[in-house]
Parts: sequence; structure tokens; C-alpha cells
Amino acid sequence: MVKLAPCPFCAAELEESAVFSNRTAKHFMHPPSDDPCIASSINIIVSDREDDQQRVAAWNRRTLPADVTELVVAAREFWEVNEDMSLKSCALDKALEAFAERVPYENEPEDTITANGGDHA
Repeated sequence: MVKLAPCPFCAAELEESAVFSNRTAKHFMHPPSDDPCIASSINIIVSDREDDQQRVAAWNRRTLPADVTELVVAAREFWEVNEDMSLKSCALDKALEAFAERVPYENEPEDTITANGGDHA
């Protein structure tokens, strides 16, 4: 089972296309949305072919935009200082979840974040 990281711009999970997927290859597409995303036309084909596996690895290791990384860090700093568990704070935490696992904590070695979206070595 292939695990693709969420979209780095909107956190949408890529969806498998039942129309284009078959026994030998899975075709993943960015889901439609009312909010425009610059990656909305992305298509990733996944099979056992080496170039497909390289495409998946490249998608999963791409860097987050700097503003998203800064947002995750600012939210962590806010929670550490305020220990705020209000409904709004919990909603923000949930919204950042897809990105947060790909932003290392301060002093955490970068190589502990793996290509599959944040599992630690």
C-alpha cells in the first residue's frame, strides 16, 4: 500500500481514481475543491516501476512552503506558553496536523523525519 503525503499547500489527501487505476498501477489525483490550490492539477501514477517509485518518494519528501512551516512553529510556541485547550485552539491543532509531523522541533535532527510523512527513525 502506497502512502502519499498530503498536499503541501492545502493539506488535501490525494484520492485514487477508480477510472484510471487498474491491477498494475494506481492513479492518484488532487481532489476538487471550492478553494483553488496551486497543486490542483497534480496526478501521480504509482506502480512497481522504478520511475513511479521515485515520483512517490519525491512527492513525499518535498518541503513545505516557508509560511506553513512558520505557522506550525508559531502554533507550537503558543501552545507551549499558553497551554490553551479551547475549542478554537483544538481546531487549529487539527488543521495543522497534516503539516506538523513534517516540521521538526527545534534541535531535532532533520534526518529523523522520513519520506513517508514524519515517522521517526
